[in-house]
Amino acid sequence: MRGNRSKNGSRFVQRKTTPRVRDGQVQRKNPRDIETASYSQPLRIMTEVPRWPNRHVLREDDVHKFISILPDWEKLSRGLEEVILANRDDEDVDGWYALGTVAVCAWPDGLTDTWPAAHYEEHRKLLERLGVPCEPEYLHVCHLSNAHVPELDARQPKNLLRHFPVDYGEDLTVEILKPSSEWALKDEDDVTVYSIVSAPKGVDVYDVYYKCRFQEGTVRAYQLLHIFLHELGHHHDNMTIPFKGWVVRGESFAEDYACKYERQIWDKYFEIFKP
Repeated sequence: MRGNRSKNGSRFVQRKTTPRVRDGQVQRKNPRDIETASYSQPLRIMTEVPRWPNRHVLREDDVHKFISILPDWEKLSRGLEEVILANRDDEDVDGWYALGTVAVCAWPDGLTDTWPAAHYEEHRKLLERLGVPCEPEYLHVCHLSNAHVPELDARQPKNLLRHFPVDYGEDLTVEILKPSSEWALKDEDDVTVYSIVSAPKGVDVYDVYYKCRFQEGTVRAYQLLHIFLHELGHHHDNMTIPFKGWVVRGESFAEDYACKYERQIWDKYFEIFKP
């Protein structure tokens, strides 16, 4: 995923929870910046005016209340200068981290959000715990005619991959759902990301998405218990030796970090933030 620039001109990598933010790139930081950062200044919490049609469900007061229940906050926040309730410049970015800054992006207006299948599967258990209703949706990608896929049948389903559009040329495997009429294309995590169904004179290809019907309370919980903690994980990565000043352990480290603290404070969270 492409990078962007913060207000002071330094480069950061836009990050979200994998795989919706599937950048996986290492973001270098200047070790001298870390060593000279002031740890005594109070944490700034700022709100940017969101661009239409997005809006902020999360408020600055929510962030204040949330950090009050985080264990070892004084240690966790060392070197953290500001939390930004930021614009959503890219619809695929839920949050980002830059040196000393954790950002949570505005939410799409309407509360309901549509997620790619892989992103949904990555967060399915959390969504179930939060009680977010989700249902599959299918977005038509293309039609492959028999002229282009003459060998397509139940005996040779993998022939389809040779004719799949280059833009969608991932490392996919094929599963037969209904012989000669329906197939599922799965990624390396065995998640169905494309659905193939027979159509007159060929087959139709569909992207698999999930429509997730959030409410304000579940948006707030998702952004604090997951997105905020995920980006705080990148900050912790940046601040700890032996790689102080470097974000080197990537998305899996930030995900594990978020899950660890989510489990610790789950009950306390819902005592303070009523459903």
